[in-house]
Amino acid sequence: MLALTNIVSANGATLTLLGDGSVLASGAIPSTDIYTFTANTSLTGVTGFRLEVLIDPSLPFNGPGLGINGNFVLTEISVVAIPEPSTLELFATGLFGVGVVALRRRRSLTRVAARRGR
Repeated sequence: MLALTNIVSANGATLTLLGDGSVLASGAIPSTDIYTFTANTSLTGVTGFRLEVLIDPSLPFNGPGLGINGNFVLTEISVVAIPEPSTLELFATGLFGVGVVALRRRRSLTRVAARRGR
C-alpha cells in the first residue's frame, strides 16, 4: 500500500487520512469532485493499481460513498509519475549522450558522402 503524503478535494469534501492508511470523505457533498492523492515510492515497474472502497458507519447507509443512498460514481483514475530530481539529472545526461552520438554519426556520414562526391 502506498503511504499518502497529501490528499485534496477539488470541490470541498473533507478528506481524512485514517490510521490504517485509508481515506474517509465527509463534510460537503458536491455533485462532482476530484480527489488528488500524492504518494512517494521507490517502486519500479508498476503495472497496476487497486482501489478498495470501504463501508463506514459515518457515511449515508454505511457508504461506501457520500451519495444520499451511500453510493459513489468513479469515472476516471489518472496516474502521473514524476521522477525525483536525481533521476531527472540522470535522464538528462543520457539524452545529452544520445544527442552527442547522433551528432557525431551525422557528421561522420556527411564526411563519407562528401568523399564520395554526393
